[in-house]
Amino acid sequence: MSPAVSSQRVRPPASMADTQQYPYLTPDHYAKLSTSNNNPYLRLYKVKRDSFPVPWYFVHPLQPTAVHMLSIVEDKEGRRFVNLLLAKRPTMGGRLTVECPAGRFGEQSLVNTPLEAGIREVQEETGCHPLRAELLAPDRFSTSGGITSEHKIFGICYSKEPPETHTVENEKQHVIMGNFNVPLETFQDYDKFQHWLQQMDNQGFTLGQDVIAARGLLPPDIGKYLNIVG
Repeated sequence: MSPAVSSQRVRPPASMADTQQYPYLTPDHYAKLSTSNNNPYLRLYKVKRDSFPVPWYFVHPLQPTAVHMLSIVEDKEGRRFVNLLLAKRPTMGGRLTVECPAGRFGEQSLVNTPLEAGIREVQEETGCHPLRAELLAPDRFSTSGGITSEHKIFGICYSKEPPETHTVENEKQHVIMGNFNVPLETFQDYDKFQHWLQQMDNQGFTLGQDVIAARGLLPPDIGKYLNIVG
Protein backbone atom coordinates (compact mmCIF):
# COMPACT_ATOMS: atom_id res chain seq x y z
CA MET A 1 0.00 0.00 0.00
CA SER A 2 1.31 3.44 -0.90
CA PRO A 3 1.99 5.81 2.02
CA ALA A 4 -0.65 8.42 2.65
CA VAL A 5 0.24 11.59 0.78
CA SER A 6 -1.15 15.06 1.18
CA SER A 7 -1.15 17.20 -1.95
CA GLN A 8 -1.75 20.41 0.01
CA ARG A 9 1.14 22.83 -0.01
CA VAL A 10 1.57 24.59 3.31
CA ARG A 11 3.30 27.96 3.41
CA PRO A 12 3.58 30.20 6.45
CA PRO A 13 1.73 33.52 6.04
CA ALA A 14 4.07 36.13 4.60
CA SER A 15 2.95 38.60 7.24
CA MET A 16 4.02 36.36 10.14
CA ALA A 17 7.10 37.66 11.94
CA ASP A 18 10.07 35.45 11.17
CA THR A 19 11.31 35.61 14.74
CA GLN A 20 8.08 34.00 15.96
CA GLN A 21 8.79 30.90 13.90
CA TYR A 22 12.58 30.92 13.90
CA PRO A 23 13.89 32.30 17.22
CA TYR A 24 17.49 32.37 16.03
CA LEU A 25 16.63 35.27 13.69
CA THR A 26 16.65 37.82 16.50
CA PRO A 27 16.95 41.57 15.85
CA ASP A 28 20.03 41.65 18.10
CA HIS A 29 22.04 39.71 15.53
CA TYR A 30 20.31 40.18 12.17
CA ALA A 31 18.61 42.97 10.29
CA LYS A 32 15.79 41.94 7.96
CA LEU A 33 15.99 43.68 4.62
CA SER A 34 13.09 44.32 2.29
CA THR A 35 12.58 41.91 -0.61
CA SER A 36 11.33 42.86 -4.03
CA ASN A 37 7.58 42.56 -4.56
CA ASN A 38 7.14 41.24 -1.00
CA ASN A 39 8.45 37.82 -1.98
CA PRO A 40 6.29 35.20 -0.15
CA TYR A 41 9.03 32.54 -0.19
CA LEU A 42 12.14 34.13 1.30
CA ARG A 43 13.70 36.97 3.25
CA LEU A 44 17.07 38.66 2.92
CA TYR A 45 19.00 39.30 6.14
CA LYS A 46 22.13 41.24 7.02
CA VAL A 47 24.36 40.05 9.86
CA LYS A 48 24.94 42.71 12.50
CA ARG A 49 28.62 42.30 13.29
CA ASP A 50 31.22 45.02 12.88
CA SER A 51 34.10 42.56 12.88
CA PHE A 52 33.32 41.41 9.32
CA PRO A 53 35.35 43.29 6.70
CA VAL A 54 32.36 43.37 4.30
CA PRO A 55 28.58 43.31 4.85
CA TRP A 56 27.36 39.72 5.22
CA TYR A 57 23.97 38.95 3.72
CA PHE A 58 22.09 35.66 3.66
CA VAL A 59 18.81 34.29 2.34
CA HIS A 60 16.27 32.78 4.70
CA PRO A 61 13.47 30.74 3.03
CA LEU A 62 10.18 30.93 4.93
CA GLN A 63 10.19 27.16 4.65
CA PRO A 64 13.90 26.59 5.34
CA THR A 65 13.79 22.77 5.29
CA ALA A 66 13.79 20.90 1.99
CA VAL A 67 13.55 17.14 1.51
CA HIS A 68 15.43 15.49 -1.37
CA MET A 69 14.46 12.00 -2.51
CA LEU A 70 16.67 9.37 -4.12
CA SER A 71 14.01 7.82 -6.33
CA ILE A 72 14.58 4.15 -7.24
CA VAL A 73 12.43 2.75 -10.07
CA GLU A 74 12.11 -0.81 -11.32
CA ASP A 75 11.16 -1.66 -14.91
CA LYS A 76 9.18 -4.63 -16.21
CA GLU A 77 12.35 -6.71 -16.52
CA GLY A 78 13.19 -6.15 -12.85
CA ARG A 79 16.09 -3.78 -13.54
CA ARG A 80 16.49 -0.95 -11.04
CA PHE A 81 17.46 2.62 -11.78
CA VAL A 82 17.90 5.95 -10.04
CA ASN A 83 15.40 8.38 -11.56
CA LEU A 84 16.81 11.92 -11.74
CA LEU A 85 15.53 15.28 -12.93
CA LEU A 86 16.90 17.64 -15.56
CA ALA A 87 16.25 21.22 -14.47
CA LYS A 88 16.95 24.58 -16.04
CA ARG A 89 17.48 27.13 -13.31
CA PRO A 90 18.07 30.85 -13.89
CA THR A 91 20.85 30.85 -11.28
CA MET A 92 22.85 28.50 -13.53
CA GLY A 93 22.62 30.75 -16.58
CA GLY A 94 20.52 28.29 -18.55
CA ARG A 95 22.87 25.36 -17.92
CA LEU A 96 20.98 22.12 -17.24
CA THR A 97 21.36 20.66 -13.76
CA VAL A 98 20.90 17.05 -12.67
CA GLU A 99 18.90 16.84 -9.44
CA CYS A 100 16.87 14.61 -7.17
CA PRO A 101 13.13 15.29 -6.80
CA ALA A 102 12.81 17.75 -3.93
CA GLY A 103 10.48 20.15 -2.21
CA ARG A 104 9.79 22.04 0.99
CA PHE A 105 7.39 21.41 3.83
CA GLY A 106 5.93 23.58 6.55
CA GLU A 107 7.89 23.28 9.77
CA GLN A 108 5.01 24.60 11.85
CA SER A 109 2.34 22.61 10.02
CA LEU A 110 0.74 19.34 11.07
CA VAL A 111 -0.09 18.54 7.45
CA ASN A 112 3.31 17.62 6.00
CA THR A 113 6.08 15.47 7.37
CA PRO A 114 9.42 15.29 5.50
CA LEU A 115 8.55 11.88 4.08
CA GLU A 116 5.07 12.93 2.98
CA ALA A 117 6.52 16.00 1.30
CA GLY A 118 9.19 13.91 -0.42
CA ILE A 119 6.65 11.42 -1.76
CA ARG A 120 4.50 14.28 -2.99
CA GLU A 121 7.41 15.81 -4.89
CA VAL A 122 8.37 12.49 -6.50
CA GLN A 123 4.79 12.09 -7.73
CA GLU A 124 4.54 15.66 -9.01
CA GLU A 125 7.96 15.88 -10.66
CA THR A 126 8.44 12.39 -12.11
CA GLY A 127 5.03 10.71 -12.27
CA CYS A 128 6.30 7.83 -10.09
CA HIS A 129 4.11 6.54 -7.29
CA PRO A 130 6.34 5.24 -4.48
CA LEU A 131 5.46 1.88 -2.97
CA ARG A 132 8.07 2.23 -0.21
CA ALA A 133 9.80 5.24 1.26
CA GLU A 134 12.20 5.90 4.12
CA LEU A 135 14.38 8.72 5.38
CA LEU A 136 18.08 8.12 4.69
CA ALA A 137 19.30 10.02 7.75
CA PRO A 138 17.64 11.71 10.73
CA ASP A 139 19.87 14.77 10.48
CA ARG A 140 19.43 18.03 8.62
CA PHE A 141 22.28 19.08 6.36
CA SER A 142 23.25 22.67 5.62
CA THR A 143 22.79 23.69 2.00
CA SER A 144 25.39 26.45 2.02
CA GLY A 145 25.87 27.92 5.48
CA GLY A 146 27.60 31.04 4.20
CA ILE A 147 24.71 32.34 2.10
CA THR A 148 21.48 30.70 3.26
CA SER A 149 19.82 29.28 6.37
CA GLU A 150 18.28 26.51 4.27
CA HIS A 151 18.92 22.92 5.31
CA LYS A 152 18.09 19.56 3.73
CA ILE A 153 16.74 16.17 4.69
CA PHE A 154 17.35 13.13 2.47
CA GLY A 155 15.06 10.20 1.77
CA ILE A 156 14.80 7.22 -0.56
CA CYS A 157 11.79 5.68 -2.28
CA TYR A 158 10.98 2.74 -4.54
CA SER A 159 8.51 2.74 -7.44
CA LYS A 160 7.60 0.76 -10.47
CA GLU A 161 8.44 2.27 -13.89
CA PRO A 162 6.85 5.75 -14.24
CA PRO A 163 4.43 6.57 -17.08
CA GLU A 164 6.02 7.03 -20.50
CA THR A 165 4.79 10.60 -20.60
CA HIS A 166 4.42 12.89 -17.63
CA THR A 167 3.33 16.52 -17.54
CA VAL A 168 4.83 18.56 -14.73
CA GLU A 169 2.46 20.91 -12.94
CA ASN A 170 2.24 24.44 -14.30
CA GLU A 171 4.33 26.18 -11.61
CA LYS A 172 7.32 23.93 -12.37
CA GLN A 173 7.14 23.72 -16.17
CA HIS A 174 9.61 26.57 -16.61
CA VAL A 175 12.21 24.76 -14.45
CA ILE A 176 11.88 20.99 -14.89
CA MET A 177 12.83 19.87 -18.38
CA GLY A 178 12.38 16.13 -17.87
CA ASN A 179 13.71 13.08 -16.06
CA PHE A 180 15.96 10.15 -16.92
CA ASN A 181 17.20 6.85 -15.48
CA VAL A 182 20.69 5.90 -14.36
CA PRO A 183 21.40 2.21 -13.59
CA LEU A 184 21.32 1.65 -9.84
CA GLU A 185 24.63 -0.24 -10.04
CA THR A 186 26.24 2.98 -11.28
CA PHE A 187 25.39 4.58 -7.94
CA GLN A 188 26.44 1.54 -5.95
CA ASP A 189 29.89 1.18 -7.53
CA TYR A 190 32.40 3.94 -6.72
CA ASP A 191 34.36 3.70 -10.01
CA LYS A 192 31.22 3.60 -12.15
CA PHE A 193 29.79 6.57 -10.29
CA GLN A 194 32.99 8.59 -10.80
CA HIS A 195 32.94 7.73 -14.51
CA TRP A 196 29.30 8.81 -14.75
CA LEU A 197 30.08 12.12 -13.03
CA GLN A 198 32.82 12.77 -15.59
CA GLN A 199 30.44 11.93 -18.45
CA MET A 200 27.83 14.36 -17.14
CA ASP A 201 30.45 17.10 -16.85
CA ASN A 202 31.78 16.42 -20.36
CA GLN A 203 28.24 16.76 -21.71
CA GLY A 204 27.82 20.15 -20.08
CA PHE A 205 25.57 19.25 -17.15
CA THR A 206 25.88 20.60 -13.62
CA LEU A 207 25.42 18.01 -10.87
CA GLY A 208 23.32 19.05 -7.92
CA GLN A 209 24.97 18.48 -4.56
CA ASP A 210 21.84 16.57 -3.50
CA VAL A 211 22.75 13.81 -5.98
CA ILE A 212 26.21 13.48 -4.44
CA ALA A 213 24.90 13.59 -0.87
CA ALA A 214 22.15 11.05 -1.53
CA ARG A 215 24.66 8.71 -3.13
CA GLY A 216 26.85 9.03 -0.04
CA LEU A 217 23.89 8.01 2.16
CA LEU A 218 22.90 5.11 -0.09
CA PRO A 219 22.30 1.93 1.95
CA PRO A 220 24.54 -1.01 0.92
CA ASP A 221 21.48 -3.25 0.56
CA ILE A 222 18.67 -1.13 -0.86
CA GLY A 223 16.28 -4.06 -1.27
CA LYS A 224 16.52 -4.94 2.41
CA TYR A 225 16.41 -1.28 3.45
CA LEU A 226 13.15 -0.67 1.60
CA ASN A 227 11.78 -4.16 2.37
CA ILE A 228 11.73 -5.06 -1.32
CA VAL A 229 11.58 -8.78 -2.15
CA GLY A 230 14.00 -9.89 -4.85
